[in-house]
Amino acid sequence: MKRTRFLEPLSHDHHHGLQAAAHLRRELARHTPHEYLASYVADLWNDHLAQHFHDEEHLLLPLMATTPMRELGQRMVDEHRSIRELVDRIVADSPSREESLAQLPDVLSAHIRFEERELFPALESGVPEATLREVGDRLRLERPGG
Repeated sequence: MKRTRFLEPLSHDHHHGLQAAAHLRRELARHTPHEYLASYVADLWNDHLAQHFHDEEHLLLPLMATTPMRELGQRMVDEHRSIRELVDRIVADSPSREESLAQLPDVLSAHIRFEERELFPALESGVPEATLREVGDRLRLERPGG
């Protein structure tokens, strides 16, 4: 589905997230040491996911607060929290690191599919274009290199 240009930076992030999930799956299948994977996950969080989640929660969530999209917004936040918890367990070398590493690719991919297939189309059909344009402008201004 063609995405409105104002949400394209977030969709681009999603593409990167799907690539990261595929990379993790491949490396897990190769039995790559968990220390390497934990470092990869920490970099993924610091370089991509943290900013992406921040942008969505600060720019998109307010658009859904008083509309029928409230449940979609809550699901987005809940899934962000779940992903962050997996990342934290992986990076902290918790007793559940191995289980969390196995879960992260599927949880991340499912979250991205939800946003691309449900959340973003709801925003595109339910939020005025001028408001989405403001979101796109803020993304360009507030992101490093934007």
